[in-house]
Amino acid sequence: MDHHVVISAVRHGITAYNKRKAYMGWSNPPLLEEALAKITPYEKEDVLVVGSDLKRCEETAEALFPKAPYHSFKEWRELHFGQWEGKTYNELKDNVQYRKWVDHPFTREIPGGETYTDFKERINQALLYSLNELKKSGKTKLVIVTHGGVIRSLHERFLKENNVFWNLNIGYTEAITWKMTYERVRRDESCISYSEGLLTGSVSG
Repeated sequence: MDHHVVISAVRHGITAYNKRKAYMGWSNPPLLEEALAKITPYEKEDVLVVGSDLKRCEETAEALFPKAPYHSFKEWRELHFGQWEGKTYNELKDNVQYRKWVDHPFTREIPGGETYTDFKERINQALLYSLNELKKSGKTKLVIVTHGGVIRSLHERFLKENNVFWNLNIGYTEAITWKMTYERVRRDESCISYSEGLLTGSVSG
């Protein structure tokens, strides 16, 4: 029997890097106090919570899931922006390599960073590992506390539609939830359905 599973991805709260619209990637700033003040805790224990090992995700998970342990993995990190980490568009716009990457972000390599192909494969492996842990836990709801680029990559994987990566706009501490089965994930098929919004509403259904 193919069991149904609910997968939710939550974007971390806002940081100082986000405020100045800088590429953050693997940089490790903490959340701003205002981010923590906006989080409504999910008080149930019916979820397996995994995600990025960077501070902004760990702090978001701790505030959002006070009753659930947080299992953090390096594989759930954002795309590595290499030499461009901490810099803004205005600081990079005259850089030839950066301009080429902006024109072809899915094929160009970032100096000292990561290609989108490598990033996508890393996320896929993290997903399969996390779902295996979910199955072993006996729970049916997986929550991933992670980054905007990771969530867009997952949405692209689950929807199988053109331009999905760029069309998804997800705010800080907001979530997207996909309903799947283990077999559909294994066969790399599209989701049964999905919803967007605050996690407390989407994962409870």
